Formats: sequence, structure tokens, C-alpha cells
Amino acid sequence: SKSFAQNLFRGMIEPEQAFPYPKVLNEDQLETLQMLVPIAERVMGEQNDPLLNDELERVPEETTQNLRELGAFGLQVPEDLGGVGLTNTQYARLTEIVGGNDLG
Repeated sequence: SKSFAQNLFRGMIEPEQAFPYPKVLNEDQLETLQMLVPIAERVMGEQNDPLLNDELERVPEETTQNLRELGAFGLQVPEDLGGVGLTNTQYARLTEIVGGNDLG
């Protein structure tokens, strides 16, 4: 069926019905994002400790410094100003990773 609701009740999800996102990234932007996603996942998985952050009620300076060195605080800053120059779509994908690992 082409009905999203009917398929939902039948337990049959058609991904193209649930995620009809337009393709808003050009090839270079997509390549950049595909390079950054594994790095963000690794950093958030290996260097960030959400339980420690909650216990301390802050992010340890070492973690913050590591994020600075990776350029995480300049993701949307234009490249000509020393930033990474990500689009809103690229930035949103990276913040999904952060939120999935530590909402605090």
C-alpha cells in the first residue's frame, strides 16, 4: 500500500515514505560529511564520558580541549574565517551523534 498509516498499522514500514528527505548536499559536502561522521562517532564514544559529565555537572576540560583541537567549535564558521564551513544539514547530522551519546 502507498498509505503510510496503513503500512504502519500492518507493521510494514517503507523507508522512502518515512524519510523523504530531499538531497540538499552536493557531492563535496556529502564527501565531507561522510569523512566527519566516523570521527565524531569515535570521539564521542572514546573521549566523552556522559556519566562523568553528569557527576561533575560539566564536561572535563580535557574533553573540551580535544573537541577544540578537532575544530568542533568552528563547524559552521566560514572557512575564510578559519572554520570548517558546514551547512545546516551537515551540522545537524553531527549534532545527532553528540545527542545520541550525551544529552547533558
